[in-house]
This record gives sequence, structure tokens and C-alpha cells, in this order.
Amino acid sequence: MSKIVALDDVKQGWWDKLKDPVPEQLQCKKAQCSFAPEGHKKHGVVERSYALAETRLIIQYLVHYQMINYSKGMSVWEKMNSRGYLTHRTPQSLNNHFRRTILPNIRSYKLPDELESKFLELRAAR
Repeated sequence: MSKIVALDDVKQGWWDKLKDPVPEQLQCKKAQCSFAPEGHKKHGVVERSYALAETRLIIQYLVHYQMINYSKGMSVWEKMNSRGYLTHRTPQSLNNHFRRTILPNIRSYKLPDELESKFLELRAAR
């Protein structure tokens, strides 16, 4: 299974970092962390509002698992939770955040052109 890591710098080709493991000293040490099942960077306390790292993880998850075109339905978000990602968020919350916040502001994440165009097509189809 490929590793998904929190993103630091969108401009430095974050999509290339999907398979790179996080160094041990930078990994989250929390047992049964609800952020992600694989090794990931340390993070602060999760609050009600979505942190940028959570938003990036959602985008990264959709790209990595090739689920962009299926993100309209609830099954994507249920599967994300069942795989151990952001389990402190409900699938409905993930769906709402994607539709209301991420998709309308997709250009602000400075994704590669081919990925951005997929999200823009999805946004136009809504």
C-alpha cells in the first residue's frame, strides 16, 4: 500500500511525495491516530474547523486513489473513513467540506494543470 503523507509545499511537486515515507523523527507518535493509518507528519490538536493539512490530505486522497470523478457521492467519503483517514470526521462532514470549501476554491491550492482541470470539470458539472 502506498503511503500518503501530509503536504508541506504545494509548489515543490507534492504529488511526487506520495510514495516517500516520512522520516521517523517527523512522524506522528499518537497510537491509533485518526488522521491517517500510515506514517504521517506530526500534527497539532484537531479542532472543529478543517486545518490546511486535512484539506490537503482530502485532495491528495482523491488524486492518489483516482476518486476525483466519484467525489460527488458519499461512497468516496465512507471509503476514506474506512481506510483510516480522518476518522474523527464523519463522511458527511468530509463531503460538505469538499463541496462547500475545497471545490469552490480549488485554484488556490496551486495543483498541476491536469489535476486542476479535473476538479474544475467536476465543479462545472455540479
